[in-house]
Amino acid sequence: QNGYAYVAGTGGLYVYDVSVPSNPVLVYSGAASTGGMDIYISGHYLYEVTWGSNTLLIYDINNPALPVLISSTSIPGGYPNKVVVQGKYAYVANYSYPNTSSGSLQIFDVSNPASPINVSTTLLTDSNGPEPQGLAIQGHYVYVSLSSGNGRGIDIFDISNPAMPAKVGYLNYYNINSSTTILGIYPNGRYLYALDNGVHQIIVFDISNPSNITIAKTVSLGTGYAIHATIQGHILYLTTGLSNSIMAFD
Repeated sequence: QNGYAYVAGTGGLYVYDVSVPSNPVLVYSGAASTGGMDIYISGHYLYEVTWGSNTLLIYDINNPALPVLISSTSIPGGYPNKVVVQGKYAYVANYSYPNTSSGSLQIFDVSNPASPINVSTTLLTDSNGPEPQGLAIQGHYVYVSLSSGNGRGIDIFDISNPAMPAKVGYLNYYNINSSTTILGIYPNGRYLYALDNGVHQIIVFDISNPSNITIAKTVSLGTGYAIHATIQGHILYLTTGLSNSIMAFD
């Protein structure tokens, strides 16, 4: 963002000046908490979830070379893995919730970044210890990918009222292919593109009817496994491991 790259690492938060792409320069490293799992930037705030202290951290990044930590909020159950911000709410998916075998979707009101308020907690589909590896928002729906247990698949929640999310859809992909491990998910219009590292493929879900998710197509990645993707216009760009390549799909 604006010539800077932000990285959540095991040792803390790192900021690089990438104005010269061939020569990134580290301009900041800090360890408000270790075990950074995911970050999201909205405006001049950076949101980070960490395993080191099981927290949601919010930084003011007006000066990228000197981020200022303005709040640290505990995540009930711990192991927060993904964070996405839309409007005045931060959405966090975590691996576990007290006294259950489920992970959860937790929503925080961050209209005052110095004092986030947990407005709701909703359990994910119980799949013998689900690991939410993907979290995305489109319109008034939140999509969560579950990558472990016998309930691996996609949960969909209606967040029209963030204080009372309603589960409106779920597809169990484990029953279709037990080797699947869905990681990143990328909704785009009526379709959601899911990276399946277990089978080395892209799964295209039709989400036009959230209560009846269907599979529109699967695309094999050969020996490569998907790491990350982004959609620009009608092109999906994908980085893969093993084959160490960048792939583009129309």
